[in-house]
Amino acid sequence: MKISLLSTVLVLLQFSCIGILMYTGPLIPANTAGIVLFTLAMVIALATTYAFRQSKLTVFPEPRRNATLISSGIFAYIRHPYYSSVLLYTAAILTAHCSYWRLAVAITLLLVIVRKMVHEEKLLCQHFPDYAAYRQRTKKLIPFVW
Repeated sequence: MKISLLSTVLVLLQFSCIGILMYTGPLIPANTAGIVLFTLAMVIALATTYAFRQSKLTVFPEPRRNATLISSGIFAYIRHPYYSSVLLYTAAILTAHCSYWRLAVAITLLLVIVRKMVHEEKLLCQHFPDYAAYRQRTKKLIPFVW
């Protein structure tokens, strides 16, 4: 598996944005909306981690040679649950402390994740013959919506 420069830049940007957001505000929100979003983000992250236990996928968009396509569990509803979890967590911590600076970082994170999904889906279509059919029956980030 050769990692492209684009993939490396996207992963570095993604983790930089997450790190900045975590460093500049509370890690766990104390308000009701934040707690609900945080809990939902953690449930999705745990469900995704459980589903990933048998796959050989990584944080990079390029799938490993021996990776398997997961289409059960949470992946039966959305194709990128980790990204959903990250974005929900971002919304949760923004409810605890929002500034123009943190909002700009959050928007940058959203744009990076959307670009990474486009790149990743192209690579997954090339790697997994069944991925096109899987894309037709699932949504990207939000079940039944998008």
